Amino acid sequence: MNHHLLNTALLNKNELFLDRKNLRPLNFSLVGCGAITQLYYAPLLARLSSSIVAKGVYVFDPDPRQVDKVTAIIGDVRVCKTIEELVASDPDAAIVASPPKFHACQTIALLQKRIAVLCEKPMCSTVEEAREMMHTADQHRALLSVGLFRRFFPVSQTLRNIIENNSLGQPLEFIVYEGGPFQWPAQSASFFQKSNSHGGVLADLGAHVLDLLLWWFGDVSELQYSDDSMGGLESNCEIQMQFANGVHGTVKLSRDIALRNCTVVRFEGGTVRFAAGESSKLILQFSGSKTSLTASVQGELQGSHYPTASWSYHQSFAAQMLHFISAVHRIHPPLVSGLDGVKSMEIIDKCYKSRKLMRLPWFDNIEQLRGEQLSKQGAT
Repeated sequence: MNHHLLNTALLNKNELFLDRKNLRPLNFSLVGCGAITQLYYAPLLARLSSSIVAKGVYVFDPDPRQVDKVTAIIGDVRVCKTIEELVASDPDAAIVASPPKFHACQTIALLQKRIAVLCEKPMCSTVEEAREMMHTADQHRALLSVGLFRRFFPVSQTLRNIIENNSLGQPLEFIVYEGGPFQWPAQSASFFQKSNSHGGVLADLGAHVLDLLLWWFGDVSELQYSDDSMGGLESNCEIQMQFANGVHGTVKLSRDIALRNCTVVRFEGGTVRFAAGESSKLILQFSGSKTSLTASVQGELQGSHYPTASWSYHQSFAAQMLHFISAVHRIHPPLVSGLDGVKSMEIIDKCYKSRKLMRLPWFDNIEQLRGEQLSKQGAT
């Protein structure tokens, strides 16, 4: 992938959406220079820095090798040796993309200086931390957004509109199957270390899935959760969910098994399905029909006069960044607020506290029983 060319087409078209005549250039800070920063945030800031949208970029990461990689992408940056130095530089907006165990303390330090924050998912390690982050944002009247960018997928927005407009009648049930062998180009082992990550696949991939389900269907009334953790981080999990509006369904996530990788929602009048990670193509089948329709869809981005016409996965990520910039200028609220992040963290917390061990067919009865004991210890 050519990082410097990432999303240039989208930015060329949609920097107009930012209405730059009414905006002042911003100083940005990047906290964490790992894979998500190198693949996405740094190329976007490099592009924005070449316009009048951004006037400076401050960077912090304790690993100088990762800092060098990000500096090579962006070009002209100011490197901060500590998070305290970065906060003291008083940027207008910050992207917190460090390992999740640091999200809360770093975000809170920034919010206390009224610096707007876009915090990568998972929002933090615990629901208590999430609530403290939100309290700090409210106390200091600072902007807090969470990087759950799949809300910017046209398919996600289209499905929400179908539900809100009752276009296919009431939603009845859903399935979300997503996962496969872990392939993210992680720059550290934090994804697999309980000392650095509070959770495994649920906290990571599940943060996106649960946020969308809450955005589509509302409050959760019941859930049953199981995973394969026996004291460590889970690689596979399953959630049976019931929502207050009657919708029910199943979520299966994995870091090592190739699942069906799809989202399917059945309504009274038909079924909508799309592939995991698909941004703009969905399949629609009306009830009673054997024929299905595949369509490229567009959503409607809050605060924008431009349709999200068939945006790609990468372009949707770029849209999140542009939308955050507009939110910093208080043109509109963020599409994913800190409160939204708290709600999904609350569901993750409930799952972990009610954890049961999945049935592992290679275990005999004695091994399964011992595994269940270890799983319960990990839930406390």
